[in-house]
Amino acid sequence: MAKKSPKQTRAEKSAETRKRVLDATSQAIRVHGTDGVSVSEIMKSVSLTHGTFYAHFSSKEDLMAAAVTHAADTFREALKEKAKTVESGGRARGLAAAYLTAEHATNPENGCFIAALGSELGRAPEPVGVSFRESVDETIAMIEGLLAADGSNRRDAAIASLATVVGGVILARAAKDDEARDTVLRACREALANRNGRIQ
Repeated sequence: MAKKSPKQTRAEKSAETRKRVLDATSQAIRVHGTDGVSVSEIMKSVSLTHGTFYAHFSSKEDLMAAAVTHAADTFREALKEKAKTVESGGRARGLAAAYLTAEHATNPENGCFIAALGSELGRAPEPVGVSFRESVDETIAMIEGLLAADGSNRRDAAIASLATVVGGVILARAAKDDEARDTVLRACREALANRNGRIQ
């Protein structure tokens, strides 16, 4: 007879509930922006009451700040792992191949928080703006960590690499059709893979 799995502790259940809310919110804001979602809509989408919200967050702004960090952390880890698995000819190609895809361009809800929210959150007040800016810095640092030692140019190369992939996805989303979108993505993949100070 199979053993019953142990019951969740109150802390584990609370952490799981918080994660469900953050997962739903981080997806929603990448599609609609922080002003385009409401607390009631988020809580309804995960079958929780509005009262449960206040057990985890003090305000909508608190939720938005936490959701930005959550979106950044989850996407950064997924991108880092995917870049390793698809790399061919160095991690520059791996990063480009993992980020600059049609799937990413057409599914913002699961994609990069910077490409989805950059123009809005770059000027957002605290605490959301702080969360966004810190998450951007951490993303730059993650890419910098993949770079070969290159003195003072390593951070510059990381910033330029991030700007290339983010800008590529934004332009791809604005393309008039699939062919134009794929042309943008290909051009940016090639530019990143061939850049001096390449990731390796």
